[in-house]
Amino acid sequence: MKNERKGFTITELVIVIVVIAILAAVLIPTFSSLIKKANVSSDEQAAREMNTVLSSASVKEKPATLKEVIDILEEAGFDALALEPHTKGYEYYWCSEHNTVMLVEEAGKTVKFPTDKKLAESFATHLADGKALVLKEGAKFINVEVNSENIVEALQAGSDVTLTEDIVMDQTIPVKGDMTINLNGHKLSGANNSSRPLEMTNGAKLTVQGGDKDIDCGKFGMVNVPASVKECTVTLENGNYNANTDNGAFVKLRPGADNVNITLKNVNYVDSSNDGFLMNANQFGGDATILIEGGSYTAHAGFNVPGNAKFVGVTINTSGAAFEITGNAELIDCVITTANATVGSAPAAGVAVSNGGTAKVSGCKINTSGAAFYVYSTGGTIIANNNTIGTCRVLADGTQWGTITVNGVTQ
Repeated sequence: MKNERKGFTITELVIVIVVIAILAAVLIPTFSSLIKKANVSSDEQAAREMNTVLSSASVKEKPATLKEVIDILEEAGFDALALEPHTKGYEYYWCSEHNTVMLVEEAGKTVKFPTDKKLAESFATHLADGKALVLKEGAKFINVEVNSENIVEALQAGSDVTLTEDIVMDQTIPVKGDMTINLNGHKLSGANNSSRPLEMTNGAKLTVQGGDKDIDCGKFGMVNVPASVKECTVTLENGNYNANTDNGAFVKLRPGADNVNITLKNVNYVDSSNDGFLMNANQFGGDATILIEGGSYTAHAGFNVPGNAKFVGVTINTSGAAFEITGNAELIDCVITTANATVGSAPAAGVAVSNGGTAKVSGCKINTSGAAFYVYSTGGTIIANNNTIGTCRVLADGTQWGTITVNGVTQ
């Protein structure tokens, strides 16, 4: 007996296809809507979690730059530079004014999260004035190679930068957050004798790396610490620097600045002017904690130390006094040489104190044309132990204004 097989007719197939098409037309938009809602919900949750992280970090200090926000989010486990919303056509923005991550629909620049009405209304203004930035664009501010064309934008964004050429700045850039500048052997200076290219702000941390070439510091130094700053950190690492900062110093510490931390490591500095590395030769700055390890310093004037300082293994050559200490300083295993016998009516001492300052000197080699130790008329204390004194006098008249103790014996 012959088997008969019956298939679908063309009419039946057409009917089935039409039914499927009708169902797809009805269901696909529904499914798409559900998927979009799920994606938006997921994106809102991610923004909410990022804002929680930023809010916690702001308890100590509000982030000042997009780079700093990226660092905070990365530390919390977010891949912030690669983070994109699941929802097509949406972006994450960070608003510096409110320190808030926003979920924004790009087409109309509409804020979808947070739902705060005032925040949403201010978004357009913040976008126009540069206070609202796309989160993933932080990638262009990480380890940027800079030249004269892009350095201002990079520094204003708080970028870590590496110089590719000598750069003369026509404006002073406020340092905010954490910033590292690799000079890469190049010059970074102000355009005139009235400004430095960098100015510290409250809470800022600046690290300058010199590289392995000789660096021209220019006429007016590099870093200004204004009187309004109540906490900041400046670190200079490595490099050979040549300067003629006749109108100031490489790091200018203004009177009134407080809680300033300055660290120099293996820096070699030559200044042909009348001023030294830190602040003006005749102007005492604000309160600072200074740590200088290794390196050499050759200048007309030495170090004015207004706060707490520690010098370890430093070689210093000056015309006048190598150290004038108005705060508290410790000198360990340093080599100190001064060329002149006097500065005005006072001896060009290796270590001098004034304004009630205290110096502890140990293991140092001191050779001056004036005296190893001196106390100015405003008073102070020097405690010296196990030092090697050259042909100079151990101390000059001045003990009537303070106390000098050498190897346990008060002079």
